[in-house]
Amino acid sequence: MEKDGQNGKDGVTIKGSDGTNGSSVAINGKDGKDGVSIKGTDGTNGSSIVVHGKDGAPGVTINGGNGTDGKDGSIVFAKNGENGTGSITGLKDPELNDNGTPKDKTAATTVNYVTNQIEGAKTAITNNIKKILLMVV
Repeated sequence: MEKDGQNGKDGVTIKGSDGTNGSSVAINGKDGKDGVSIKGTDGTNGSSIVVHGKDGAPGVTINGGNGTDGKDGSIVFAKNGENGTGSITGLKDPELNDNGTPKDKTAATTVNYVTNQIEGAKTAITNNIKKILLMVV
């Protein structure tokens, strides 16, 4: 099923499974370039959502993965050569155990958490150096 917009370029396309590929939905921008595409699983690969940049190239891709062969879910940002182009903001600091370690070791970290860990290590090193110097004196 396809529905074109007023200018004939933008539109929505909905495709059912053809036996090989899963169902999909595609939304084009007013310039006719890919905007967002959602693809259902094809039985081998997981579902995916792709948000395209203004040039129509993939900007962010969320892959469901297939759960086997190490092909688990992922979020991929576009790259410029080897340099990343995306960012993730708004993450809260991880919840910590009483000993300062994250409750969920798979949680994404934040700059604040890393800074606190480095500052804690620097303080511990400084205190140990002071103890050693006091023993020498």
